Amino acid sequence: MGESPEQKFDRISRAVQDSILQNYPNPERRGCPGDDVVRDVAGRTHLEADELWEHITHCSPCYRVFLACKQEFRGKRIIHRRAAVGLLAAAIATIPIVVITRSRPAKHDVQIGDWNLETSALRGSDSGPDTVSQQRASRSRGFIRVHLPLGSEDGEYQMQIRKTEDGSALQATKGNAEIVNGHTVVSFPVDFSSLSAGAYIAAIGRGTRRWRVYPLLLS
Repeated sequence: MGESPEQKFDRISRAVQDSILQNYPNPERRGCPGDDVVRDVAGRTHLEADELWEHITHCSPCYRVFLACKQEFRGKRIIHRRAAVGLLAAAIATIPIVVITRSRPAKHDVQIGDWNLETSALRGSDSGPDTVSQQRASRSRGFIRVHLPLGSEDGEYQMQIRKTEDGSALQATKGNAEIVNGHTVVSFPVDFSSLSAGAYIAAIGRGTRRWRVYPLLLS
């Protein structure tokens, strides 16, 4: 079954956001207009593809502030969905130029897994895999969209792929979770092409908190 228009929008939106957040580090904040100005841009109700927007979509720190403000405004019902679609379209238009001028490899823009962990029990790797069905993903490069257990906080999460529950990480990745309509959703960029087909363990956690482990089948 093909994806719905809403699913396609979410997939493209997540891929674009992840690309901007990862590909434009600016630790010295050179040329940044300031968080107050970024907040004003996030509060626009119509598209203005001006120099400020150009900077924000080419500066990971500014874009992170922009996303936080957008999330706040959505909660207050200030920003309409039409404005969000317009801003996303402007961001998408800049991505091909980035790929050509920087000669970067293909982005993780293909969804290779969609995991719903919302009803999993609160259990950690010290008590066995969570009581959910086996998760699946293809042995390729892309991203996995994960609905975290209900009540999960937003922020950065890490995911490790292990052969056993307590084994060392064969691969590790991270992503920023957002709360959308009461659901905590995070996308993890991955590249499983180097792993053999078979059973694994996906461990998801943050910081020093207890990690959750889930059975995973790569095919």
